[in-house]
Formats: sequence, structure tokens, C-alpha cells
Amino acid sequence: MSSSLAIRQSISVRSRAKALKAREASASGYKHIFVIAGPSGSGKSTFMREFVEGRLPKVIADDLPIEAKTWERTSGNELSRKGLAAVWHTKRRTQGIVVHYDIMRAYTRGFDHYANDPAMQAATDDEGSALTVLTILPSREALFEQFLTRARNNEYEEWWDKRSKIRLLKRRLRAGLYRIVGKSPRYLKEGQLVLLGVYGSDARFNHWTSRWERFLSGVRARRDNVRLVYIAPEPSQDGYPRFKRLAI
Repeated sequence: MSSSLAIRQSISVRSRAKALKAREASASGYKHIFVIAGPSGSGKSTFMREFVEGRLPKVIADDLPIEAKTWERTSGNELSRKGLAAVWHTKRRTQGIVVHYDIMRAYTRGFDHYANDPAMQAATDDEGSALTVLTILPSREALFEQFLTRARNNEYEEWWDKRSKIRLLKRRLRAGLYRIVGKSPRYLKEGQLVLLGVYGSDARFNHWTSRWERFLSGVRARRDNVRLVYIAPEPSQDGYPRFKRLAI
């Protein structure tokens, strides 16, 4: 009898410890974090609209949390400033959160690696939550054209990189961008020039997308409940954007 009681007490202690560990691991309060990632101008907001409207191909939609259509949303910038727990406390309480993340942040903000970005730390370190990361990877050429359109319309609001060792390169890029888009160089943001350096080079663009893929593979290797989905835009049909699944 005493032996049976001891076993039950041991099981109870282990169960309480396991539950406590789960609560500590999911300090944010969210059960699921859904990251929609891609380079600046890749179509993250467009994708979210198509997801909410139910116009995604089944091969993509089936791997996404369907409940995320009604979840609260945040950005890498907000997540970096506040942290995941603070976002949960200040927004409407939903079971999950949708995070829009620009994969060029690690470069344009000088983090060097995604693991150093506070936004990614918040999204990937909460091991008590399930994690789905959908990455949109358009062609470099398409991003370059989108970049030029946004630069003409003054839509970019990027961080100003002040490192002296690349100031000369930025001056040259500013002059080159002026010849392309026809805007006065004094109105071109340095963040635009940083992106131009990546979107204008196959080698640099592939370098950063490959680093992103390796980072996500590392996250999946070290924790449970991680799903990675890669897609690319396709030509529009019937006036609606289209996406295809990538085999990565």
C-alpha cells in the first residue's frame, strides 16, 4: 500500500513539474505563433489577405493554422521593441499570434545573424508554443522591380545604417539609384540603398536567403512543434495573386 502511494506521489510530482515547465516555456501566453516571413516587398500582406479570403492552394493552406485568420497580428519591429509577453498583454487575447517578419532585418539592422534579432528570439524561443513559419521567396528580379516602384513612391521606411566603412559605397549606390529612379539623391533613404545592394546581386540575395533557411532548420532541429513552409508568387489569375509551394 505504501509502495503504491509513493508511486502515485512520484507521478504527481513529475506531472506538476512538467506542467510548470510548460507554463514557463510558454511565458507569452500564446499556444501558436505563425510567422509570415519574406524579404521586404515579397508580398507578406498580400499573402495574408489571400489566406483570410480562403484563396490559397490546398497544398499550402493545409499546412497552416486555419485559426490564424482571426488572430491578432504584430510585426518584427513591434516584437523587437516589446517582446512576445508584452504583445500578448496589450493586444486582444487570441490563442495565437501572426508575426510579419522581414528577413532582411538581420542585414539592414546590423544583427548579422537571425539568432541575434530580438524579434526572432521572441518568436522562436517560446518552446511552449507551436511554431509555423511560412516564407515567401520571390525571384530576385521581381524584388528588384518592386523595390524600384516603392523607391519611386517613397514607401520605404528603413533603419539608417551609420557604419562608416560602407558610407562611400552608399554614396555611389545613391548616385546609381538616382540614375535609375530619377529621384534627387538627397531624398533617398540609406535603408533603400542597403536593400538595393542585396536585390541587385544574385550572390548577395542568395547568401541571405540561404542563411534564413539554415537558421530555420536549426530552430526545427532543437525544438518540437515546428512547421516550415516555403512558397513563391506566381503570375496573377483572374485578378487575384497566386502562390506555389516550394520543395525546400
